[in-house]
Amino acid sequence: MEDLSIGSRVKNEEWGLGVVVQVTTDGYVITFVNHGVKETAKLYAGEEPEVLEIAAPIKDLVSLAAVGTSLRKIVG
Repeated sequence: MEDLSIGSRVKNEEWGLGVVVQVTTDGYVITFVNHGVKETAKLYAGEEPEVLEIAAPIKDLVSLAAVGTSLRKIVG
């Protein structure tokens, strides 16, 4: 499967249309319109979803760890 980013649109034979909502080190979390949230590995073992559109990567994301560090500094 191609490297996808959040917002990429895919189509799966079984689950239908979906949008990537999270990218992990091992795979993707995709929300499908009629079948809810599914996790899939980047090295997909079954039938790969068809990539309809690859969204441009978001470059200014903030990690949860960075948010926690900032809050600890603010709170003291």
